[in-house]
Amino acid sequence: MPTLDNSPLWTRLPPVEAGRFSVLPPVLMFGMLPSALRFARVLSHHLEGEAA
Repeated sequence: MPTLDNSPLWTRLPPVEAGRFSVLPPVLMFGMLPSALRFARVLSHHLEGEAA
């Protein structure tokens, strides 16, 4: 996030300017099916408003 906060491109994106973005916990992107399942769980918990 510190690098993104200093990025002119990132800070000018309309959703970012309006504060409409979320930071999710990291998910290993090369883990295939287990990673896809973890990402789905993390995203669904976030969308439901629960802690991941």
